[in-house]
Amino acid sequence: MESVELSLAGIPTMRLADALLERLHTEKLAPSLEYCTSVEKILMSAISVVRSSLNSFSAINRIPPEILALIFQSVPSSYGELPPPGVPTMWPRPSITSSSEALPLTLVCHHWCQVAITEPSLWSSIDTGHMPPMTRVKASALKVYSGGAPNKVLNAVTTSHGLQIAELHLLDVPERHSLHDHHCLRFPAPSLEYLTLSRTARCDRRTKDPSFLFQGNVPRLRVLVMQSISWLPRNRFNNLTHLCISDTSESGYTPPWNLPELLTFLSGCSKLQDLALSGLNSFVNDDETTAAITLQDLRRLSLRGLSDVTFAWILTHVLSHVPITMCLLELDFDDPQPALLSTLHRVGPTDGITGLTITMEDDCFTITASGTPCGIRIGLDIWSVDGPHWASTLRSIWSLDGVRELRIGRHALIELENPAMLLHLLPSLTTLVLSDCSEEDCGCSEHDRVIAWLSPMFNAFTCSVGDSFSPPCPRLSTLRIWLRTGVHAPESFRDLAATRARQEHPIEHLVVDCRADNLHHANFASWDVSRHVASFRCRLNEEPPLMELPGV
Repeated sequence: MESVELSLAGIPTMRLADALLERLHTEKLAPSLEYCTSVEKILMSAISVVRSSLNSFSAINRIPPEILALIFQSVPSSYGELPPPGVPTMWPRPSITSSSEALPLTLVCHHWCQVAITEPSLWSSIDTGHMPPMTRVKASALKVYSGGAPNKVLNAVTTSHGLQIAELHLLDVPERHSLHDHHCLRFPAPSLEYLTLSRTARCDRRTKDPSFLFQGNVPRLRVLVMQSISWLPRNRFNNLTHLCISDTSESGYTPPWNLPELLTFLSGCSKLQDLALSGLNSFVNDDETTAAITLQDLRRLSLRGLSDVTFAWILTHVLSHVPITMCLLELDFDDPQPALLSTLHRVGPTDGITGLTITMEDDCFTITASGTPCGIRIGLDIWSVDGPHWASTLRSIWSLDGVRELRIGRHALIELENPAMLLHLLPSLTTLVLSDCSEEDCGCSEHDRVIAWLSPMFNAFTCSVGDSFSPPCPRLSTLRIWLRTGVHAPESFRDLAATRARQEHPIEHLVVDCRADNLHHANFASWDVSRHVASFRCRLNEEPPLMELPGV
């Protein structure tokens, strides 16, 4: 055999291939099936080697394996169920992905298969609906998802790889399962950073005091989401930065624990930065006195769907002396009492507010204040701000004398009924932005549609205040309007500009934005607006002005 190999060593591969092909043509193979099969396997192996060499000339296969692995990491998508409903939109998203979506990468070619299999991050997200290939995860951090009742796969993963779990998401757990006593929350978890616990139905009965989660060994936990959970952990989470406790049912949920117990739990989360409470109507005894706590690192607070008692109690006992940067509040109870609204001053300084945004969706006003170290967004049910109450509500919450910019949506403008009440609160206003972002059909012509929502505001800007001839917002200099359907009712713009000019408080800059498909129908020369303002522009703009919470 060695002599044969030596005799072939000097022959080029091309000549060997030609010689083999010629011999196969001139000589018949032995009739033995086993012999033919063996020859075929050898030839297929040779072809595989040749094809691997050919693939090496492809541009995609010249990418270094470590770069190709990084590209592969973008293939699996994140879980759409995470984070669960009730969590604020600015909440940190879990990094868990669908590992099954990486399987097609292993079927493209041998090179891709080797790169994909040896990249642990592609297989480190585990769905306990099926047994994962644990040999591929090696020592990488694991992200575990379990939907429904905890099963054998979850128990096996937490038992054998509990020390590697960085994220654990238990969703839709049936009520009959006692989570805090289950093995899935009783293993040591020194690497755990993100924990989601969610039940299919809330439990109104009080469970026995739960033991420490993960045997008290969970030092790195940063994010905790608890949905419809009837108990509070006994742990002190010294590194917890994000906490969300919520219930997503339509009616308010009264958990078995009370507010002082919640405060005790929060006091063990000294580094908390984001706190979100939603759908809870907890209780506190009237004769019970509880000292307030100070969370020095708290920067964002979201309170939604709380009873007025719970709402006021949280602001009184949690926000003492804390300069948070953003507060998202939803007052969905009718006719807020002045005593309740006065607690809003505890969220931070409000004397420097320079911007105000008012929008409306699903029968709820969203009022955003910005410009201070504490940005605040408050949702008010329309019945809470109906008639004269909404103006006094704003005044009781904030000092508005320094507001220079107001952004208001069409729906909110219509529901306010009397915008003059708002304008009287804004003596320093210089810029007004009106936006018609609604897509609904009001059943009238576009001309009437524009008149219906702009006229009340335009009339309010030209009416005199008291016995003087001075209109509200005497410093208003810039008016920007975004029209969804196109430019209509030019007489409204002309009359507003002319009236303000006669009152010696002219609008200097008038900007009308609209969609491109309607702009060419407008005859701007006939508007007769330019002689009443310093500058007038009508421009194409497909996107409405930003009406969301400003970055703070």
